[in-house]
Amino acid sequence: MKKRNIMSEKKEFIPINLNQTKFRPVLHLITEDGSIFTNEELEVVKAEEGHVRYNVSDYVTKHVGRVQAKLFLIDSSNSTDDSSHVADFYFKVNDSGITKAIGKE
Repeated sequence: MKKRNIMSEKKEFIPINLNQTKFRPVLHLITEDGSIFTNEELEVVKAEEGHVRYNVSDYVTKHVGRVQAKLFLIDSSNSTDDSSHVADFYFKVNDSGITKAIGKE
């Protein structure tokens, strides 16, 4: 994750050092069938450079199709409800390996 000073004319992106903030990254997912998964945990790979990784869980891969993802930084101290929207992206689940219908979650 990187941040940019929007008041500056330069488009310079600076890594967010996750060791120096009380915020933690979380992911919210919305599948093509309308299922919603909130507060999916991310693994911090390189905290100093803001690198995180999401391992797609088995319950998400049951839902074939496009999965919309929203990345947030939320206050981990629970002292406030502060959060910041960081990014939107998507990925596709091509094959769930399941042959029967599944319900919306």
